[in-house]
Formats: sequence, structure tokens, C-alpha cells
Amino acid sequence: MKKEISVPVIDETLQKLMEDKLLDDVAFARMFVESRERHKPRSRFALTCELRQKGIKEGIIDMSLENIDEEVSAWNAVQPRLRTWQGLTPDKFKKKLFNYLQYRGFGYEISLSAWNRAISGDGDFS
Repeated sequence: MKKEISVPVIDETLQKLMEDKLLDDVAFARMFVESRERHKPRSRFALTCELRQKGIKEGIIDMSLENIDEEVSAWNAVQPRLRTWQGLTPDKFKKKLFNYLQYRGFGYEISLSAWNRAISGDGDFS
């Protein structure tokens, strides 16, 4: 059974949710980006796409991503994998790292930076 809800009731409900800060796109975008950075780091491009899919406006997306350092994000993404890849040949390791980061939206330069950091011994790989 489908029920009809009047426009004033919908408006009143939305207003109440906004007053209680339960419908706050800025706070949502900020929390979403922080969560991604902690658990599943992604590139700015990938985060932008995800936030767009969730209906967040461009200005809010830009504001929520302004402090993202992609090199740090890429390094945080690959760090847990370094031990797993440790026994691979350098070519296979490089391919795994680049593919892993590409899948998460990182470009060549960022991937190269993470690769150089991993082989320089500045992480768990060496």
C-alpha cells in the first residue's frame, strides 16, 4: 500500500533534520573522506567520483578534498601490501604496485613516487 505524504510534512521533516544536523553534506563529505583515508585510501579523482555519485555538490567536494596529499594516500594504500609482495621479482612487484594504485585512481607520477619510496627502503619492503 502506497501512502501519500503532503509537501508541507516533507518540508517540515527536512527542516527538522537540517536543524538537528542530520542532513549536512559538508559534514558527510568530510567524514566520508576521512574514513576513506583511514581505511581505503583513494586518489582525489576517485574520491570526487564517489562523492558525486552520492549527490554531493562540486564546491563541497573541492572543500572536503583540499587537504588530501595523494602521495601520502598512495603510500598508505600500498603499505599493508608490501610484505605480501616482498618475495616478488622487482618487475612483478612494480607491476603489482602500479596496478594496485591505478585501480584506486592514482596516476603514474604518484605510483612512481610510491614505487621509489618502497624500493629505497623507506618502508616495510626492504
